[in-house]
This record gives sequence, C-alpha cells and structure tokens, in this order.
Amino acid sequence: REAEALAATLPLDSAVAYAEGDRPVWWTAWILGAYHAQLGDTARVGIWHDVIGALPDSGSYSPDYRAPLQADLEARLLARRGELEAALPAAERAMELWGIHTENDYEAMPSPQMRFHLASLRNATGDTAAARHLYHSLVPPGAWFGFLTARASYDLGALAEAAGDRAAARR
Repeated sequence: REAEALAATLPLDSAVAYAEGDRPVWWTAWILGAYHAQLGDTARVGIWHDVIGALPDSGSYSPDYRAPLQADLEARLLARRGELEAALPAAERAMELWGIHTENDYEAMPSPQMRFHLASLRNATGDTAAARHLYHSLVPPGAWFGFLTARASYDLGALAEAAGDRAAARR
C-alpha cells in the first residue's frame, strides 16, 4: 500500500517535468524501483529504470547519478531471480558509481541501501570477509542507519556465530 501511495505522488507521464522542480524524483523513482525489484511487481522495475534514465543530468548527487541507481535496480532484480553471481557485478558497479558514501546519510538513501545489498550478496555467495566489512560500515560506533543497523548487526552476529566466535555473536 505504501509503495502505491508513494507512486501516486509521482505520475509517470510527469516524472521528468517534476525533476525540473524541487521534488526528489530520482529518489522516489529509485525507491519504487528497488521495492518492486525485491518485493513487488517486477514488470514495474523496467518502468522506474527508464524514468531514472530519462531524468536530466545533475551535478548535485554524482557526476551521473542515473547509472548507479539503474545498476542497483538491476542487481536487486537479478538477486530476486536467484542469480546471485550475476547480481554481484551490478551491485558493485552501483556502489562504485554512486559518488556519495557517508556515515551521515539516512537509511533510505542509496549509499547505505546499496552497501547493505552488496553485503547481503557477498554473504550469500560465501565471501563472508567482504560481507563482514560492509556490514561493519553500517553499525556503531562509525554509523547509525536505523533498521539497516539492526539488520547488519544481526547478520554480523550470525557470521560470528558461524565462525565459532560466540562472544562476538552475543555482542
């Protein structure tokens, strides 16, 4: 329901025009695309992917903010299909191309979401060292990202337990 309510604020036929104003069109399009890639109607992912690609250039977010957002949507859709090995390069490309990585972001911004998704992919494909590193970037003392911090902490605990480090798992 919430995705539908958010989509109602951004009519597809007006998205590019709204981007010229003060609406966060790129963010809304990416959030909706990411939601549909992971949980919703996969046919809608392509629509939001195309909307992002049609948005005007902006130096405010990244030299080309569209490519990393599109790569992230591609990675999420591949992961949903179970194609984890194929999702990894797209997720890595999204992280590399997104030029803003800071501990002061909101949990719903691209950087922490991309980081968590890449950590989850790394974990699922057996690269637990890389997963641990990425998960650590989402937890205190260095960062706080709301629900992402809680989930990253849980996954760090599971990795520690699997490695036999019960003290770290409890922490």
